[in-house]
Amino acid sequence: LPDCADRYCGISGGKLNNKEHVNRYRVAIDRHKPSVLIFQVGGNDLDNCIDDDIDLLILRLVTLCRLFLCKVDRIYVNQFLPRPSPRPSSAQTYMNRVITANMKLKESVAEEPRIHYWKIKGFIDPVQQVFCDGVHLNSSGMQKYFRLIRGAILHSMQNRVQGS
Repeated sequence: LPDCADRYCGISGGKLNNKEHVNRYRVAIDRHKPSVLIFQVGGNDLDNCIDDDIDLLILRLVTLCRLFLCKVDRIYVNQFLPRPSPRPSSAQTYMNRVITANMKLKESVAEEPRIHYWKIKGFIDPVQQVFCDGVHLNSSGMQKYFRLIRGAILHSMQNRVQGS
């Protein structure tokens, strides 16, 4: 991709309600100074919450995105991925939370012109196994995920050219 450098910051066991984890994201953004941020966060929070906490989780995520808008031009916040073997929730409980959280996240950023809800396709009932342990993606899952991330990058570049 022309004019594109990728950097990532991953936090094992990362949670949005952990101030140190959020600070590590901020430090990475300050260090790399990206123009576009593609955010895949909140899965661990969702796995360990009670259903009433989903609204608070989405509020934290959207607030964090709004704060980071002073550092980046555009944010793509990826939808929550399913987990066939979440910890400690059951797969069905987690999937119900994923559906609810994705709906609320999409609604919450709908009116935000520089924050985009990015749909991650092909991870619910995938034809081929994409998880190595029921939580983390295996190599074929990562390839599929990288193609979807590439789509967000291309979308951001297209929007930059169009000036929107």
